[in-house]
Amino acid sequence: MNNNKFKVSFIGYYKNAYNFKDSSCILPISVGQRYHEGEMFEAVINIINNNFKTCHIVVCDSLQRHTLELFDHKTNQDIHAYANQLGEAWINRSMPVITTLEIPYEITRWDDWLLKNDYKEQRIKVDKLYDVNNKFRLAVQNSVHMFLDRCQKRMGDEFDYDKFLPSSIEYFKEECAVMPLWAKKRINFEIYNGKRPDALVVAHQHFVPKDLLVWLNLRFRTKSQNNA
Repeated sequence: MNNNKFKVSFIGYYKNAYNFKDSSCILPISVGQRYHEGEMFEAVINIINNNFKTCHIVVCDSLQRHTLELFDHKTNQDIHAYANQLGEAWINRSMPVITTLEIPYEITRWDDWLLKNDYKEQRIKVDKLYDVNNKFRLAVQNSVHMFLDRCQKRMGDEFDYDKFLPSSIEYFKEECAVMPLWAKKRINFEIYNGKRPDALVVAHQHFVPKDLLVWLNLRFRTKSQNNA
């Protein structure tokens, strides 16, 4: 990893940096995203290895069954299976990097969380909050519109915005319902590349203690940028 062309650092929450060594982190994996592949993923694993006590890797494969519907016309069951196949393939190609971790770690899949008894209870809470809380409902809708706007720019006039609105809302509701289950494991930091979506920000405020799942954004630089 010393020859890696990428250097990664954390953005925000520097006041908590001194606690990293005594802290746990969770790393949600968006299968197919470039920052969870190759040298960029190696750089992420390296900074985790050097800064945290434990790491929980969550492969968010079946969560993507909602977004795969944007690009695939298979049945829901087939899409679910296909999403899990993509997750399995990611694990197989990523294990050589993951096993370089010198700290305790575990790997779970998205279905592992959906099958927990606590998920059903938490999903009811999320659905109720969506129905009665205007701030949360607007946050989910804003996150959905930002996502679909990006899809529309990629796909052009052929993209049916309204058709995929319900599945995209389902995506964020599901994510908001799983997040509090992670908090029950007393995980201190959540690591991802990018800003936390508004839906998750508001869900965190309602369902997660402030000192858990603190968001850590990642910044990637290349050696040429570092020398500039």
